[in-house]
Amino acid sequence: FLAQILSQILDSVSPARSVRHCQKEKVLGPGDSYLMSLHCWSVVNGYTALFAENQLDWLGVTKSSAKAGLRSLLEQFLIGAKHKSAPKDLNFQLFKDAKSLEYLHLMETMSQEID
Repeated sequence: FLAQILSQILDSVSPARSVRHCQKEKVLGPGDSYLMSLHCWSVVNGYTALFAENQLDWLGVTKSSAKAGLRSLLEQFLIGAKHKSAPKDLNFQLFKDAKSLEYLHLMETMSQEID
């Protein structure tokens, strides 16, 4: 009984509750709500840490595109997401500026050399 009450209390403040609400409204597909909320939290935490340390510059992520980039990541990789936006829907695209295009070219060149 105590475990059930504790579960209800934790559930009421849990991100998994938001995921279940989105599942109920058909925004997200079926799946374990705790794993899905952990996935979201991990993506947001990792992305924001990389962005804060300027580690996404080489991809062309800027202050003006960072929000759209995060949303794109969440929509593309969220397990069970019902609808996925195309990058053009969010006006977000990697390797859009000259500096990041240089990195892309370098990576492609290195990849060809390995093959």
